[in-house]
Amino acid sequence: MSVLEVVSEYREAFLSGLLVTLKLCVIAWIGGLAGGGGLALTAEWLPRFIGWPTIVLSRVTQAIPILVLLFWLHYPAQAALGVIIDPFYTTVFLLTLLNVLAVFGILRSAILQVPIELVEVAKVCGVKRRRIFFRIKLPLALWSSIGSLTSSQINVLQLSIFGSLISVEELFRISQRINAQIYQPVQVYTGLALFFLIICLPLNLFAGYLESKGVAW
Repeated sequence: MSVLEVVSEYREAFLSGLLVTLKLCVIAWIGGLAGGGGLALTAEWLPRFIGWPTIVLSRVTQAIPILVLLFWLHYPAQAALGVIIDPFYTTVFLLTLLNVLAVFGILRSAILQVPIELVEVAKVCGVKRRRIFFRIKLPLALWSSIGSLTSSQINVLQLSIFGSLISVEELFRISQRINAQIYQPVQVYTGLALFFLIICLPLNLFAGYLESKGVAW
């Protein structure tokens, strides 16, 4: 069987896995952008209470492989709390948390990199601090970081395959099931690779284009 024949014959299974993958990513994308953006805004006014704890948590999660974090959340953490949570929601929680921290780091760094000269000029002109932030610092930070934000969302999509290791029926796990039935790994995983290539390559190129057009301080 060719790659196209495998994809065509098992299209319903692939589609079901694709839907689960998209659900994981959409929730993590929305939650991460909203949560990370909100934290970045809050850190402007309460830097000690928001900025440092978030940075510390970000460093901790970056130091631990996502696979270890996922297994820890799904097994020992739930056993210690005496709860049983669907693996889909465990994966969503971790992906969203990682995305929140990534978005916060990107936006906070971009906000801090806005030239102080622009802020000082606005102050001299009598512009209030809140107006300076929302009319000058935030728009410039968003423009300069949009490429990095796009790349971070692509990373969420790629990390979603780890959900298969705790039995989330996403695209990678569905591919494993299909391969177990027909044992044609070249065709099955080539089809899977093509899916990620079709989705991620244009987004990566778009992110690179946006970064090249970003603000140069």
